[in-house]
Amino acid sequence: MARRQVTMLLLPLGALLWATTAMGCPFCHTETGIAVRAGIFDVQFPSRLVAVLSPFPLLLLVVVALHTGWTPNALGTRIRAGVKKCGARLR
Repeated sequence: MARRQVTMLLLPLGALLWATTAMGCPFCHTETGIAVRAGIFDVQFPSRLVAVLSPFPLLLLVVVALHTGWTPNALGTRIRAGVKKCGARLR
């Protein structure tokens, strides 16, 4: 019984490690595939990668703010209270 369970666990792992699907690509090893890879991973790749990934930290910040219940008014209230403690005049 244990041998069958081990076999059932190892079969999907073996299927994932087998690279026949990737090797079956008809375009990867042709001139077209080489030209496509050269066009994607060219000199401008790092700047394009930064441009594509840059919105995600902002979106993460918005999600965290919504999840924690942060409001802009709460921050403004804390700043005003701190300024009043220092004795400065507010408008």
